[in-house]
Amino acid sequence: MAKKSVLSADLAQALATIGQKLERGLRVDGQLLSAISGMSEIPADAVGQAAREIPEIASLFRVRPKPVRSLFWPRLSDEQQLQRFPEFAYLCLFHYDGRLRSKALRLISGRCRTPSCLRRSFFD
Repeated sequence: MAKKSVLSADLAQALATIGQKLERGLRVDGQLLSAISGMSEIPADAVGQAAREIPEIASLFRVRPKPVRSLFWPRLSDEQQLQRFPEFAYLCLFHYDGRLRSKALRLISGRCRTPSCLRRSFFD
């Protein structure tokens, strides 16, 4: 039997929207603050389960099929999203691509905002 999700409905919706935008190469900056806010409310004892759910819902996959590029609407890669939107670093701590996780850690300055940030920093 599958465990009940530890993510709130609002957080799951924000992550799903981010995942859809990442798959299409669209900007994710509009949903980042609500996702980060929702992640900060994850209880410390549920971080392990949340760390498995977040990358799946947000489509934080190592390899993403490359769609045909449009001359009129360029698509942003996950790495380009990270460069343009510093808040995306908190979500990239859960990315399946270790290079992006490392870049995210370097971009984050000061204290981590979420307990899951600390978990991903020290245990992966």
